[in-house]
Amino acid sequence: MTTFDFARFLSVADVAEILGVSVPNVRSLIESGELASIRVGDAGPIRIDIAELDAFIAHRYEAEQRVLRLRQAEFSNVADFSEGRVI
Repeated sequence: MTTFDFARFLSVADVAEILGVSVPNVRSLIESGELASIRVGDAGPIRIDIAELDAFIAHRYEAEQRVLRLRQAEFSNVADFSEGRVI
């Protein structure tokens, strides 16, 4: 028999608390496919593997960094009006 990590799976409410968002917000992430989850049984509770939550968070960080880099690139040719140089 193998040991099982009971902390591996989180409820929707647990994920909402971890992320500091509402339960409906987490459900929207699940329904949109942004956050992977499983349903235990045909009509059972939804559970999120902690590894999937970690991957979701990492993906969101990467996406935010891409947006920041794009914004910086958009303004990289704008002259600094105080000295007339390109920053």
